[in-house]
Amino acid sequence: MLMISGLFYGAIFGALFGFAGHAFTGGRRDFASRSQIVAARYDVVAETEVAEEAKSLLIKLGWREG
Repeated sequence: MLMISGLFYGAIFGALFGFAGHAFTGGRRDFASRSQIVAARYDVVAETEVAEEAKSLLIKLGWREG
């Protein structure tokens, strides 16, 4: 009986707090969804022996240095 009453009261208070939260925010969500994530920048890591070659290849391919 204690478990059933706990579930009942939990459902009632959860519904009340959910309704109050929805009413106070006007139904708007507090996050923005994205369809895809795009990196703003990339870090290229290379061994010392090939670092200059990697840098020249990136410049040749039109990547910006930043």
